[in-house]
Amino acid sequence: MTDAERTPSELDQLLDRDPEETAEWAASLDAVARQAGPHRAAYLMRRTLEHAKPHRTRPPPAAGDGLRQHRPHRHRARLPR
Repeated sequence: MTDAERTPSELDQLLDRDPEETAEWAASLDAVARQAGPHRAAYLMRRTLEHAKPHRTRPPPAAGDGLRQHRPHRHRARLPR
């Protein structure tokens, strides 16, 4: 997929320190999706995220996430029913 074909994303607002590497990862994922199907590509993405956990690596937050409250459930106010 070329940059012209790509749908804009909230991630576009974050600095990409190595766009060439990013393009290589995207090309690899495109190849898997074409050759093995979207389910295999999705599995590999989930497996990669799981593999990253011990390294304390997380996907970057989306652009709007800074406004969200990240309090444990027990600290949230109850809404009336």
